[in-house]
Amino acid sequence: MDYIFVYGTLLKHFDAGVMRSVQEHLHFEGNGSILGQLYDLGQYPGLVEVADATDTIVGEVYRVNNVQAVFTVLDEYEGDEYNRVLKTVKLGNQRKINCWVYVFINELHPSYIKIINGDYLAYIRDKVNESNYRRN
Repeated sequence: MDYIFVYGTLLKHFDAGVMRSVQEHLHFEGNGSILGQLYDLGQYPGLVEVADATDTIVGEVYRVNNVQAVFTVLDEYEGDEYNRVLKTVKLGNQRKINCWVYVFINELHPSYIKIINGDYLAYIRDKVNESNYRRN
């Protein structure tokens, strides 16, 4: 059985067209978390592997019913900035499973902002709320 862990623009909240194009091959298993560091790269986030990581990144886990159909599309979408690797992910019920995860492999630029809480959706909501607050 293959699973994928998503943590950024592929989260269901963002309703990305690329996820809609493969949704018939995915089954939502639940929320999960993984150790690493998460950065705002501008238009999207990147998970960075760090030795002895203690930061938790939250996201969603999907069972992949058609590996070739899903990863042909998602590998192209993620491009050469990311490698798809198998990592241990903890589900909400504390069960651990191996999931495919897209890991950012390029050098971190000083302008990239570390997302301290590891939650891209909350980070984006905070940015929108802050922007709305400044306009009022």
